[in-house]
Amino acid sequence: MKNELYEQSVKRIQSFDFFNEVVLEIQKITDALTSREIGRWSGDELSRAISKLAILRVNLGQEMSDAIAKYDFSYLSRKIKYAKEWKPTKEKLNAQLNKATVSDIENEIVNKISDIQSAEIENKHYADQLKTIYDSTETLITALQSRLGFLKQEMRETATYKH
Repeated sequence: MKNELYEQSVKRIQSFDFFNEVVLEIQKITDALTSREIGRWSGDELSRAISKLAILRVNLGQEMSDAIAKYDFSYLSRKIKYAKEWKPTKEKLNAQLNKATVSDIENEIVNKISDIQSAEIENKHYADQLKTIYDSTETLITALQSRLGFLKQEMRETATYKH
């Protein structure tokens, strides 16, 4: 059941156009980095890659913020639904079982709100995926900026030696 929910969540995430577009654009840059050693990139190529990643990161940050808010709302919605279900479920089970245990009540409510809980988990998964990509783009940008800084330093040293 757990793997099934995870696979369902992955499929849902992969169906989002925004997610696929951003991942594809970042993948193009990382593929270019791995196919052609970064030491062979010109300053202009590095600058363009940094700019593209920065723009993607801004868009990713906006989507991530929305995804986190959606997760937060779904979490709160589940908690409210759970609380609202407690008393009626307890009364119903007490009538059926004479004395319902906390575990009986919890199990009944969890069954009632399983769809809400599944949606909440999927929302969290999507927000986490966006956060991971967001953080990874920072790492890529930092690495490219470092390489660009190194190239600038080399150019200054070369200019100094020529004079």
